[in-house]
Formats: sequence, structure tokens, C-alpha cells
Amino acid sequence: EVIGFLNTTIRVDYVEGSDSDKTGYIEGIFVKEPYRKQHIGIQLLEEAYNHFKIKNITEVGSDANVDNLLSDAFHKKVGFKEVEVIRHYILKIK
Repeated sequence: EVIGFLNTTIRVDYVEGSDSDKTGYIEGIFVKEPYRKQHIGIQLLEEAYNHFKIKNITEVGSDANVDNLLSDAFHKKVGFKEVEVIRHYILKIK
């Protein structure tokens, strides 16, 4: 049974708040609700950090939707600092 996942990339484009030309990025992290608060998410992140360190990455970015308060709390709990809030808009033209 899969109880969680972590998806990472190394970005070479601009990452908000980063001063590096290569930035590790947490594209997605999820742990099923019954398994939360057991440090599984933290263990997944530590593995990602180790992978990034091997590649000489010194900064890690991530994002979450503005209304995702659970993700916001998790990011702050594990040490991420909020650097920007942004909303995306779309308009269909005819």
C-alpha cells in the first residue's frame, strides 16, 4: 500500500526567494491522513534534501495554493519560510 509520495525536480529557472542558479523543488508531497503526524512527510523531505545535497543544491523551494492551510502549516512546521503569495488568473477570449 502506498501511503504517501514526494515528487522533486531541480529547477534552473527563477524560483521565488532563491538566490541560486539551481534550486531543488518540492513539486508535490502527500501522506494519507491515517499516517500523518508520524513524521513520514519529514522523512520523505530528508531523503529529498540528501539527494539535493549530493547534487550541490543549497536551496529548496515549494509552493501551495493560498487556501491550502494544511500544506501551509506543514511547510512552516518543517522550516520553510513564505516568500510570496500569488494568484493566477485566466480569461477566455473569443
